[in-house]
Amino acid sequence: MATLDTSAILALARKHVGNGAEMESSARLCLADAVALADRGEALKAQDRARKSLAYSVGIFHDDYIRVTQAWGANEARAEAARRLKYASHG
Repeated sequence: MATLDTSAILALARKHVGNGAEMESSARLCLADAVALADRGEALKAQDRARKSLAYSVGIFHDDYIRVTQAWGANEARAEAARRLKYASHG
């Protein structure tokens, strides 16, 4: 599985906003939150909100939602491993 960074995840969420989904307003709100979080440098939170946007716009069984969920989980695991390594090296 190829990894997806925050910009790729946001691009997938943007791709599906405006598709006429029943919960489109929620998808748009989540995407706006994701962009704001990304702008503040909170990548994992931004990815999670973009993932939620996809859930509203295409549903949890859509291939793009599944890809983003897998990437977000892998990105979160890498970030946690880096935090643990950082704290372990400080004593």
